Amino acid sequence: MDSNDVLRLVQGFRHDLMNQLQIMQGYATMGQSEKVQQKIDNLVQMYIEERKLFQLNTPSFTLWLMQLNWHQNIRMEYVIDLYQKNLLHYDQLLLTRFQQLVKAIEEFGDTTELYTGKILMEGSKDDQVKVSICVVGNLKDYTSFQSVLQQSGWESTKINKYYFYIP
Repeated sequence: MDSNDVLRLVQGFRHDLMNQLQIMQGYATMGQSEKVQQKIDNLVQMYIEERKLFQLNTPSFTLWLMQLNWHQNIRMEYVIDLYQKNLLHYDQLLLTRFQQLVKAIEEFGDTTELYTGKILMEGSKDDQVKVSICVVGNLKDYTSFQSVLQQSGWESTKINKYYFYIP
């Protein structure tokens, strides 16, 4: 990553933060203090989750995930329900699995459709980490989409819910 990439990253974060602040300012101007408080609460929660993502020590995956929301039609949010887990050894695994997921969405999706995902990383039995995602959006061929994900190491419980475990 060179200095131009870093600047683009910072600019993207500033842009997103300014959008949120302008929305809050608009609500405040209209006297809608409850909506302002709700936006503040959501923003604080997002930064708490971001801090927990950083603490996983997965630099490649974290950077990729944070830039993903600038994708044309894919948005991801995440909840990290882990305490002091160092997943550095699984950084490339996480990155690869999620890149394959996005590639499958691009292959079986529609560029005019918005696809959203909610990632959950949580502890499980035997001190493993369960990584799951719920993907929302219409795909052209769910069967082929699921097949591609299964070949990439994802398992499925429902048509739009996928997961894998990290030892």
